[in-house]
Amino acid sequence: MYTLMKMLLDPLVPIVILLAACLILSFRRNQKRASTTVFLLSFGILYFLSIKPVSNSLCSVLEKDYIRQSCIDVEKLDVVVVLGGGILRNDDMAEDLPSQMTAARLLYAIQVFYKSGARYLLCSGKGEGRDTEAAIMARCAQRLGVLEQNIKTDPISRNTMEHAREMAKSFSNKTIHIGLVTSAYHMKRSEREFRKY
Repeated sequence: MYTLMKMLLDPLVPIVILLAACLILSFRRNQKRASTTVFLLSFGILYFLSIKPVSNSLCSVLEKDYIRQSCIDVEKLDVVVVLGGGILRNDDMAEDLPSQMTAARLLYAIQVFYKSGARYLLCSGKGEGRDTEAAIMARCAQRLGVLEQNIKTDPISRNTMEHAREMAKSFSNKTIHIGLVTSAYHMKRSEREFRKY
């Protein structure tokens, strides 16, 4: 149900539905004008939502409360949690790599980890690949100097709700201070899920 609801909230879904209606109308007699109208409407909506001023304005609604310029003023934390954002799979390479989004999140999480004096860096995410997002991030974090004993992984969570639930299972002490690292547009939903636990 969660996956279905997430899919239906995707802005492209109404456009795909309109394009499907356009295709159906194009096969009916005397529906050429309606088909053209629906196609132009779909294309217009898609174009309007994708131009920079509109897309930036829509993103800023989600991001404005969470954008931080630096981690200099980070408070003392016990755990820094970094949520996966995809991996790059390449069959010609020996190992999968973090996507640009995951790499950006991980680099920021490592900065927060060091600045906050946290005991653990928790890498979270199952992902789609030979290795989990969590394992890939943990491997990269070690290469960037985080000691293996300071890294925990959650290799089974597939979405934000599961990230929060699995993190709660990893730490029985509910008074710990965590720093949550993800993309700004994803933070509102992530914060809501993590606060439940």
